[in-house]
Formats: sequence, structure tokens, C-alpha cells
Amino acid sequence: SDPWTKRGFAGDGMATGPIVVPGGPKAMYDTWYTEPEEDEELISRIDRVDLSGVAPNYERAEATGEDAAGEIFRTVLSHRGDQGPWVIDAHLTYDDDEDRLWMSWGGHALWITEMDRKTGNVRGNPKKSEFDTHPAGTHTCVAAWERRDFRMCTGADAAPKGWDGDAHGVGYHEGPSLYKKGEFWYYCASYGSMGFSYTIRCCRSRRPDGPFVDKDNIGCTKFDKTRDRFGASMLLGPEGHQAVPGHPHMWAEADGREYLGYDFRNYQTGKSEDRPFKTNDEMGIRRLHWVNGWPTIWTPLTVTFVADDHPGAIGSALTLELRNGGAQQSLAAFDMVEAYYYEAPSEALRLCLETAKTTSDKKKAKAKKTHNNQKKVCKKIKEKAARQKCNKDASKLKKKQNRQANKKLVKDEKICANKHG
Repeated sequence: SDPWTKRGFAGDGMATGPIVVPGGPKAMYDTWYTEPEEDEELISRIDRVDLSGVAPNYERAEATGEDAAGEIFRTVLSHRGDQGPWVIDAHLTYDDDEDRLWMSWGGHALWITEMDRKTGNVRGNPKKSEFDTHPAGTHTCVAAWERRDFRMCTGADAAPKGWDGDAHGVGYHEGPSLYKKGEFWYYCASYGSMGFSYTIRCCRSRRPDGPFVDKDNIGCTKFDKTRDRFGASMLLGPEGHQAVPGHPHMWAEADGREYLGYDFRNYQTGKSEDRPFKTNDEMGIRRLHWVNGWPTIWTPLTVTFVADDHPGAIGSALTLELRNGGAQQSLAAFDMVEAYYYEAPSEALRLCLETAKTTSDKKKAKAKKTHNNQKKVCKKIKEKAARQKCNKDASKLKKKQNRQANKKLVKDEKICANKHG
């Protein structure tokens, strides 16, 4: 159980997005909205609920008022009248390389908004929280997955008439999150209906505000008529007793291992839009791996067979067999199986390649150390624009030094191959 909820800490907000920014906000970003009857006003908003104290014993700020949707704290973004946009499901991501704060949010269409890393409000600190009052370009729609008759995703393709999702889920998505890894930003979200067809799908971009594409290089606001869908690559669907996985969040621990957190509901047969899941949400956690630059919950396995270690097998046919060694009722699945054959390098070539790799790693380690030291210098700069420029220059230098190290490694490997291959 969640100790915050158990102690009554979480309040009555939904889809909480916590964030702690050095020298900036320490808060939860919660969702409030109404589901009005006919002729009543529709409200959706994201409020910043400031926290004080230290983990895990935070104290929550007091509400400043109340409206039809519930308690009011510090509203950072809102919309009234319809669901275009549907202001829900905030997820906050702090980019410590660039010293910038980003909020992903939305239902029906998914959006990215840059936030003020000091105040925790929308960048520019607009006087009004209403979406429609903000200047063009303040919010960027990065993903579409439905056809609606009101304003949804600015700049997105129109889906064909009657289109309502694909074989895995209906035409709706919500609960987006952002995660930065290497040179790419990954947004992942909940696609389909929370009641019966949620799946987690992802796209990536070199910028936090897009444009994003999926594994097939389909733009995530572009409709591909051949595949009959917008861009979005599957990360996790229903499995075992875990149905409707959604609201993803990725993170890395201090030891470098990465994880995917999400909510799910216990599986029940015969569910559909008319008979949705009614169980409570539970939290799931999976190890996260990376294959060809994309996240996966499949565990990569590498098996190496060295012929010299098995002289009796030399000259015989080699068979690769994948088998489930678990209990009789268990299931095993394998994906993207690749097999390679190569002759072992000579000892001289192996040592030459090893030396080249070690030299490259040392250069990258030095670049990382220089970058971390420069970031400490940047944090001491009080003026925002100068601090951001300092961080940007430091990141550019690190990338340049890493590119140089990679080019030198490729060159050295070719020298080794020509000399000892």
C-alpha cells in the first residue's frame, strides 16, 4: 500500500506527478476535473501542491479554495468548456544537463510544456492558467491517437472517418511521461481505454518537445494509411493477471539499472467497453532494457558457443534451440532472435582492439568529469539566461569530446584490423 495514501496525505487530486528540482519546486502536480451533466460547465486543471520538510515525511500545503472539480491549490494550467485540450495527468521531468523543466500532460491529445524551473509554473509565469489565454507555442502537441470533432492536436493529421484505434486499443490516449536517455527523449503513454484496452506505447525525439517518431519512423502526430494508425510503438500490453497497464514512468537507480513503473488492474475475462474492469489500480515495476535505442521489458540474453572449447563438435551441424525450462503450466516467449558466426580474432588483434577501447573509455570518462565540474560552476550563476547558456555549452563540449573519442576508436579499430586481421 502507498504510505502517503494510507496516512491521508495524497488528498483528493488524481494522477499525481511529483518533482524535486534543485533550487526550484518541491511539489506534487495533481489533476482535478469535472464530469458534468448536460448544460453544466466542464473543468479540467493541473495544480501544483507544494511540499515542505524532508522525505519521506513531507507536509502538504493547504488548499486555497474549492470549485466544482475539488480543492484548489496553485493552478498552473487549466481549461474550461470542453476537452480540447483535456488538462490532466501531469508528469514532470527535470533535465539537469540543460537546467530546464518539462511537463508532459493530456488526454485525447498529448502535450509538452516547458515550465519555469524556479517557480514550477508554465514558462513565462502567465497571470492566467487558462490554456486559451497563453501565447502560441507555449504548449506543443506531440502525439495524436483519435478522431474528434473538436480542436485536439494542433498540426496533427486527420484520421480517416470512422477510425477508432487499432487491434490493440480504441482511439484514445492519456497519461504521458518523458524520459531522457543519451541523445534521445522518450515519451510513453497509455493508449486505449483504461476500462478494457490500455497498453503502453512510446515514441522518441532528439528534443523534449518533439517532433517524435516511433520505431517505424512514423511521426506520432502523423497518420500512416498503410499501417492504419498514428506513430506509436508498443512497450507493454496485458500479461498474465496484469490487465490494462498504463501511466508509465521510467527511472534509473544509482547503480545504473533502469525500471518501468506503471499501474494495472487484475485480469477478468469478457471485458469490453460495455463491461470494463472494476478492480482497483495496483502498481507494477519491471526492469527496463534497451535494444537498438528503444526501451523493452524483454530481457536480453546472449549465448556464446566457442568451438575451440568443444573440439568434438567441430565439423558437426550446430542447432540453436529455444525452450521453456519452467513449470509445466508456465509460458515462455522469445522475440528478435539473432544468430552470428565469426572466427575468433588472433591474440594480437584482441589486445589491439582492447587497447583502443580502453583509450576511448578514458577519454569519455575525462569528458564526463569535465562536464560534471562545469555543471557545478554553472549552478553558481544566478542569472537564468547565463546559467542556461553555461549548461548548454558544457553539454555541447561533452558531446563533441565523445564524438571525437568515437571517431578515434573507429579509426584505431580499422588500424588494428588491417595490421592483425
